[in-house]
Amino acid sequence: MNVSDVSEACAVESLDRRWYLVAVCGTALSVLSIVCNIIISKVLLASKHAHFYFLALLALSDCFLSLNYGPVIAMDIIKDRVKLIWLSNAYLIYVGPLLALCQISMTFSCYLIILATIERYLITLRAKCLGTFRKCRGMAAFFMLVLSVLLRGPILFEMQIEQNEMCIGELSEYYLNLSPIVNEFWYGTVYSDSSRQIGTEIDAVAIAIARRLLSNELVFKDSKHANDSFVISNHHASSGDDEDDDDDDKYEIPHMV
Repeated sequence: MNVSDVSEACAVESLDRRWYLVAVCGTALSVLSIVCNIIISKVLLASKHAHFYFLALLALSDCFLSLNYGPVIAMDIIKDRVKLIWLSNAYLIYVGPLLALCQISMTFSCYLIILATIERYLITLRAKCLGTFRKCRGMAAFFMLVLSVLLRGPILFEMQIEQNEMCIGELSEYYLNLSPIVNEFWYGTVYSDSSRQIGTEIDAVAIAIARRLLSNELVFKDSKHANDSFVISNHHASSGDDEDDDDDDKYEIPHMV
């Protein structure tokens, strides 16, 4: 392979549309998201309404994801744009742990939505176990965080940095690749595939239950509103009939003796 072929194979392309859309616009939107989620979490945590606890944690989790947008997503475009070897190597070192943390945060956010839906459903039903559930909210959130770490955290060990011997001294000399642990039976098949499959099934079932609870809440509200409207209309109707009877008695003509 001649020099021109090697240079072409090691070349890194930087598209203008990716630069403006992902790096410039995406970073600006992520900064806006960070500010908004911080304000939302502060307002919800300081609110007198106790049922905003999980939503406040959800805002903090979204804030963490927005905070990682620049180092993980935008930096992948920036390093190819500025073409600095040390920046590209530094990106490969820290992007693995940050990707694992982002996966954990996204899974944790799904579980927080489910917990918030369950709490709202208990509030609608005025369930007796609502007080007990609220006392255990911190423990429930911590349990979901631990579960998210167990399900998504091992992604950190599935990536490794490898060297492309054809591109020594170039921007693409090092790259991320799957580690050999992915092909091992106990991790790749038993733990990784099984745990993620179970986690996916749990997410799907929990989301279906949350949707069902939310739809039941809406039906319950609609039926209660309809019953209240029916009772009010009957009350007004009966009041009108009583007033008509009183008017008839008032203007009744006496009988002649």
